[in-house]
Amino acid sequence: MAIFFLYMISVIDSLACILDIIFGCILLYFILACLLFMFTLDSYQKDEHNEALKALEWLKSKVKLIVLLLLIMMLIPSKNTMYMMMGTAYLQNATIPLQVKEIVSLKLDEVLKKLQDEKNK
Repeated sequence: MAIFFLYMISVIDSLACILDIIFGCILLYFILACLLFMFTLDSYQKDEHNEALKALEWLKSKVKLIVLLLLIMMLIPSKNTMYMMMGTAYLQNATIPLQVKEIVSLKLDEVLKKLQDEKNK
C-alpha cells in the first residue's frame, strides 16, 4: 500500500506541474488580449478591436474555471510536504520504541522550523 502512495505522490506532483503550465498559458493569453485591446482601442480598423473584445469575452466566460484552477493549485501540497505527511502517518502507526519516535519528531520539528525560517526571509 505504501508503494501506491509513493506513486500517487509523483502523479500528484506531475499534475501540479501541468496545472502550473496551464495557468501560465492562460495568464499569457490574458496579457496578450489586454495588450491587443489597448493597442486597438483607437484603431481605425474595427475588426481588430472586435477580435480583442472577443478574446476578453472568452476569458470572462472562463472565470469560474480559472478560479477553480487556482484553488486546486493552492490546495495541492508540495512533493516534500506529501512525503513528510506520509512519514508522519507511518511513524504514528509504527511499533518502534518511544525514544526513536521522539528523536524523529524532534528532527521533523527542526526541519519544519528551518523551512519556516527560510520562508520568512
